[in-house]
Amino acid sequence: MDIQSVSTKKNDCPTAGVFEDSDSDDDDLLNFVAFPKKKESQSDTAPVSTATTVEESTCSPVKVTQDCDEDETECVEEVAEKRAEIAAIPDSIKNPSELYWHTRTKKGQKIHEPCRECHPDEALGLDIAQSWDPELKVLVQYIEFVALAERALVSRKTLTPYHGYKNTEERDEGKDKKEEGVPAPKPASWCTEKLKLLKRQRKKRGWDEIEPLTEELYLQRLLDHAVKMQEELRTIKDKEEKDAVISSQVSSCQRSAQLKKVETRDAISASSDEDDSEVKTKKSKSVLLRCGELIEYYNPIFVFGDERGLKTATILAVNPKTKNHVLKLSSDDVLPIETLVKQIKIMVRGNLIDNKEKGEFNGIEWYKLRKDEKNNANLALSIQKEAKRCRDIVVRAQERFKKKVQKIGLGDCTEMMTSFK
Repeated sequence: MDIQSVSTKKNDCPTAGVFEDSDSDDDDLLNFVAFPKKKESQSDTAPVSTATTVEESTCSPVKVTQDCDEDETECVEEVAEKRAEIAAIPDSIKNPSELYWHTRTKKGQKIHEPCRECHPDEALGLDIAQSWDPELKVLVQYIEFVALAERALVSRKTLTPYHGYKNTEERDEGKDKKEEGVPAPKPASWCTEKLKLLKRQRKKRGWDEIEPLTEELYLQRLLDHAVKMQEELRTIKDKEEKDAVISSQVSSCQRSAQLKKVETRDAISASSDEDDSEVKTKKSKSVLLRCGELIEYYNPIFVFGDERGLKTATILAVNPKTKNHVLKLSSDDVLPIETLVKQIKIMVRGNLIDNKEKGEFNGIEWYKLRKDEKNNANLALSIQKEAKRCRDIVVRAQERFKKKVQKIGLGDCTEMMTSFK
C-alpha cells in the first residue's frame, strides 16, 4: 500500500491514530500521536482542577493567628504550672494569718508586694534594730517569684491580710456583697486586684510573660499549704483536748470509786454492832506501819485521786506522840493524821515485799502506830556508803583525765581539779 492511500483514509480510522499537518510525508509519520486527548475534556477539567487548587491553598490569616495564640497561651500556662509545682515551700509558713500584702509608695505610686510575718528572732544577724514595739512595727520577708527574698522592718499599718481586707468586718461586708452579686475575693485566695497590680509591676521591671503567672500560682500554692498546716494543727489540738477530757473523766471515775470504797467501808464499820466494831478496830489496829516501808499517798494540796498529787515515799521514822507529824518521810512531806496512805511494799523479817495489789488506802490513824526510829542509823550508814561510792567514781574519772592530759603533753592538771576526801 502506498503512502497516498493511507493519507486519504485517515478520517476513516480516528481511533487508530492521527497525523499532524505537515508539508512532508516523512514528518507526518514522525509526528504521529496515538490516542490524543480531546480538547473538550481538557477544557472541561481545567477549571475544576484550578478551583480545587485555589480552594486548598487559601486559608484565613485570622484563624491561623488565633490558633497560634491559643497554642502559645497553653504552653505558657504549662511551663508556669511546672515551675510553681517544682518550687519548694518553706517550713516557716504554717498559718495563713502570717501572709500579708505590704503597701509602700515609690515615686508617687503605690506598690503592693506579698510577704510573710517573721518571728522577732529572725532579725538576729541582720542590720536591723533588735528592739521595736511589736504593736507598731513588724519584721516581714518578701515573697518574690518562687522563693523568699530579703527581710525588712515595716510599719504594721502598711500591712493588709492576703485576702485584701483590713479586718473581719470588711471581710463580712465583702461576703454580703458577693451574695448580692458583686464579686469579692475568696477567703482562701489572694486579693485579685492586688495580684493584677503586682503583674503590672513585674512587667514594668522587665519580667517575661511566664514569670508573673508562675509567681501567682506559687503564691496560691503557699496559701493552700498554710491552710492545710493550720487544719492539721487544729486537728491535733482538738484531739489532745479530747484525750485530756477523757483522761480527766477516767481519773475522776477512779477517784470517785476509791472514795466510794472508803466511804462504804467506813459506813459498814459504823453501822455494825458494838462487838463487831471492837473486832473491826482490833483488826484495823493489827496492821503496823514500820520504818523502811514504801507507801503511796496523794499530796494534801491536791484532791484525793488527782494523778498530779500521787506520790511515793519511804517511811524514815514513826512517832505517834507527835500529832501533826506522825510519819517522817523521805519526801519531806508533812501528812496530817487523816491522810489516806497505801502500803506498796511492807517489811517482813527485814525484807521488803511487794504489797501493791493487796494494799488499800487507809487513814494514818487507822494503822497501828508504834514509835520506830531505830532504822535511822542504818539510813545514815546507807547515805555514807552512797557518798563513798560517788566519791570513788569521781576519783577514778579524775585519774583517767590526768593520764590523757599527760599523754597529750599538757603536764599535771591537779590544781584544776577539786580533791575529794
